[in-house]
Amino acid sequence: EPAAPAGPRPDIGDYLGQWAAGLAPAAGGAVPVLVVAAEGGGIRAAYWTALVLSELQDRATAAGLDFARHVFAISGVSGGSLGAATFAALVANQNAGHAPRQPDGCPVDENVDPTTLRGRAERVLRHDFLSPAVAVMLFSDNFQQVVPYGFLNDRAVPLERSFEAAWDACEEG
Repeated sequence: EPAAPAGPRPDIGDYLGQWAAGLAPAAGGAVPVLVVAAEGGGIRAAYWTALVLSELQDRATAAGLDFARHVFAISGVSGGSLGAATFAALVANQNAGHAPRQPDGCPVDENVDPTTLRGRAERVLRHDFLSPAVAVMLFSDNFQQVVPYGFLNDRAVPLERSFEAAWDACEEG
């Protein structure tokens, strides 16, 4: 049975109005609306994006503000989108009351405070994401070159699994 067609999408102005409902205006009555653009560049871009956004959230929280609530949209590519997704997931986790996992399997560094959002982002993105992809590239991908039909996973699968494993090692929920 075919899926029912989606209903009409809301007008961007209506959506913005609904999203902004409940936001406190700043001085002068304006409501801050933030749009974030995160460029690519692999894990370095992911790390940078997640840490900067998390640091902004931590500083805003210390001042009694909610930076993340004023972010209307995040646009990212490649590693920047992974960093943005990590930030968004950490904010959702924090809002749901999920605590970071204890150090079992999660990198520990005495200079990283796991009670801050930045520290949580740093712990998740500090894992080794390169080794699983390189292992598949060197072995499975090379073997697949001589077999006429595809049956092995490409590098994307172990890379995605390594992201999931890093999250599961460091975060609840």
